[in-house]
Amino acid sequence: MKISKNPIFSLDFFNHKYFTYNARTAFSIILKNNFSHQGTILLPSYIGITDKEGSGVLDPILETQVNYDFYEIGEDFKVDEIKLYEKLDSQKFEAILIIHYFGFCHIDIVRLQLYCKKNNIIIIEDCAHAFDSKYKSKLLGSYGDYSFFSIHKYLPCNNGGVLKINGKVSEYILENNSIQFEDFQALNAFSLDEIAKVRKANYKRLVTLLSEVDNIQILFPNLEEGIVPMNLPIIVKGNLRERLYFYLIEKNIETTALYYRLIDQIDKLKFKSSHYLSQNILNLPIHQGIKENDIKNMAKTIKEFFKLYS
Repeated sequence: MKISKNPIFSLDFFNHKYFTYNARTAFSIILKNNFSHQGTILLPSYIGITDKEGSGVLDPILETQVNYDFYEIGEDFKVDEIKLYEKLDSQKFEAILIIHYFGFCHIDIVRLQLYCKKNNIIIIEDCAHAFDSKYKSKLLGSYGDYSFFSIHKYLPCNNGGVLKINGKVSEYILENNSIQFEDFQALNAFSLDEIAKVRKANYKRLVTLLSEVDNIQILFPNLEEGIVPMNLPIIVKGNLRERLYFYLIEKNIETTALYYRLIDQIDKLKFKSSHYLSQNILNLPIHQGIKENDIKNMAKTIKEFFKLYS
């Protein structure tokens, strides 16, 4: 055997991460390369749609003509694991999609990993919100067979996605789907550790300042170890979500309501918790561009709103 002076290519050391135009593209690539038209993927019952952007989760499924069904989540976004495993046991599924909403893990994914390995079910992790979060000291996106990430939701750039393969590597069609150069630059230019520190600190400050506001429910008041939050999700009580949203906009505080509109396929009677969340959720910004005074101003403005309208 020849001993070369230069390192040679070996899959033993190859990190199977692929840059894509965005997270939606990465999900589409996974579906195109892993599913027959007979297979069914199980989805969480909280998927949104907008007239401008469509549905980042459902559109790739419809485009690839993959069969799908839904599993339930609760009003705290936790997966109803009893019903989930009953469903998985009752019929054959080829894959399950786990969405790490807002950067949090809402299921015992270690248990799910063991179950799916035993039953030959593919796990796909949607880490669009969980770019740098961990569960049990292991990065989210490392538990499933496949995962995908959104760069522009975490860093100041326009697009950019990452496809990560943890399981079997098959043929991947990536032409015309590569990341834009400026998005790739953003990924390498910023300190993810420092960004994580700021996001965590902002989250905790805002939780503290809003903890005594009776008109809201903070969905995740305790920031678990390893979680890097995308935003601070709250439930606005008294059917005041929309009014608060526009009040904050008027005060130059931009928020989102993820998802204020669910896809039509999520039945209102069957998935009541999902529709409750959709009608009342508001997501407050806590990203790395926000300073401590911004957090104080946001909390002050929210308190002023409820003095006016509650």
